[in-house]
Amino acid sequence: MTMSSTHPSRGPSSDGIRDDRVLPVTRDLTLAYALSLLVAVLMAVVSVAGPLFGSRGLYGLDPRIAAGVTTGPAGLLVPGFLAQDALNLVVGLPVLLGSLWLARRGTLIGLLLWPGALFSVLYTYVHYLVGAPFSGLFLPYVALVAVSGFTTIGVVASLDGEAVRQRLARAVPARAVGGTLVALALLTIAQDVSGAIVSALANVPPIDPAALRVWVADLTLGAPATLIGGVLLCRRAALGYVIGAGLLLSFGVTPVELAAMLALQPQLTASPIDLGTITGLLIFAAVPLALLAFFLRGSAGEQGVYDTVRAGSMSPILRGVAVWFCIIFVEVLHGIARTMFLSPAVGDFRARQVAVFTGSFLILVVAMLFIRWIRPADAGEAMSIGIVWLVLTLAFEIAFGRYVVQASWSRIASDYNLFRGGLLPIGLFVLTAAPLIAARFRRVL
Repeated sequence: MTMSSTHPSRGPSSDGIRDDRVLPVTRDLTLAYALSLLVAVLMAVVSVAGPLFGSRGLYGLDPRIAAGVTTGPAGLLVPGFLAQDALNLVVGLPVLLGSLWLARRGTLIGLLLWPGALFSVLYTYVHYLVGAPFSGLFLPYVALVAVSGFTTIGVVASLDGEAVRQRLARAVPARAVGGTLVALALLTIAQDVSGAIVSALANVPPIDPAALRVWVADLTLGAPATLIGGVLLCRRAALGYVIGAGLLLSFGVTPVELAAMLALQPQLTASPIDLGTITGLLIFAAVPLALLAFFLRGSAGEQGVYDTVRAGSMSPILRGVAVWFCIIFVEVLHGIARTMFLSPAVGDFRARQVAVFTGSFLILVVAMLFIRWIRPADAGEAMSIGIVWLVLTLAFEIAFGRYVVQASWSRIASDYNLFRGGLLPIGLFVLTAAPLIAARFRRVL
């Protein structure tokens, strides 16, 4: 990466974005953007290959282990690769692309979250590199680990730490946030080390050998990075402010993914749902994700992140696709809540019927929140966005149901059969009409 000077600028830039503040960047990030897109492409390819070939022995002979979450020593939760692939597509990939896009649009929060999203990719695929059976995906795993790791370092090294600290010092309670990161790291180390010591003293393999890959990723990457970042932030060091937001993001996303896998256990492995563990994971995730609000507040310029992004030149269709990822994320959380609370009370099929209406309401809420940003030019464009949402959702629902949940075609079709009580077509109709409904309601059109 070549050195480039930074200087104050006002008014619109060459790509239509108003630079209300100088971004604290000391090096050209063109190569880092390209490498991050390469990571995203590789991540998409291997994540699709997993559901397609995972049930045929790609991840071992037992598809239940590959699809579910097993419990290792000291209560360690070990995610299966098949379920992880699906969540990489639904959560990990959108987080990476979203942070990259925010950084590209000139927002400080995007620059701060971008290395955290890359670090999450590095952490995730160390699991695959160490624990997945050898296959044709080994070299892509190597590439993902290497490229995401070096790009993370490159992005962090390209930020002006002192400038970042000056912007965030008043907004971010450094000792409180840093102390939280230290505590999270120490909890992780204590759990992993205790499990490893117990297994070593017992002179037997771990309950689940896959726990080894979690220990490797936690004790060599996740926990040390979080501990060092927390200490630096407590000391109000410039590097602590640079990496703090990304570490909070990385530490918050993992428990959400584990909770989603556990919520899908009845469908994936026919095992009972563990409501207590899911609740604990979501609470655990809420702590670092809530602390991100301080970085958001400190990163916002005079117009704020929303207005800076709003000034971009992205087409309404592409903005609609970005919002669709938000809808899918909300619906994943909605599905977790349905499986945890509604299905045990009324049964799976009745719960799916009720969820059509609650899910439709959530879709309308998301559409209402983002429709001013999407800004369709007319009713036709609003309906076009709705059709894009419909196509993407159908592809996601069918692929996830068939290749992740391993549902039969008749089971998938039952949700669409109105004559047999399947109400999903109603939800899809609301989804398709949601952009137009929101635009009319919010008086965008």
